[in-house]
Amino acid sequence: MKPKPYERHFLTASLYELFNGRLNDFRGTAAVWNLKRVGIEATCEKLDERFVCVSAIATTEKHITYLEIRGYQIQKPKRTKKTKPKPAAAESH
Repeated sequence: MKPKPYERHFLTASLYELFNGRLNDFRGTAAVWNLKRVGIEATCEKLDERFVCVSAIATTEKHITYLEIRGYQIQKPKRTKKTKPKPAAAESH
């Protein structure tokens, strides 16, 4: 089976949770630990000040159902802006 990338966004810690000693991305890192415990390859990266993105690679049908039950969505490919190639500069004599 071809590996499928999934992703989910988690909120970062609130001010109350930070005062109680939590790390800013504790929800995301906990999700990565749980996915690795099941055997799914996962990474966590900071998206902005409020969100953390957890990306996971599903390799079996069991992993796909596990991720979909927990709210992960198929990762959409990043769109890049297509530009026209610049014409070669004309040499002046």
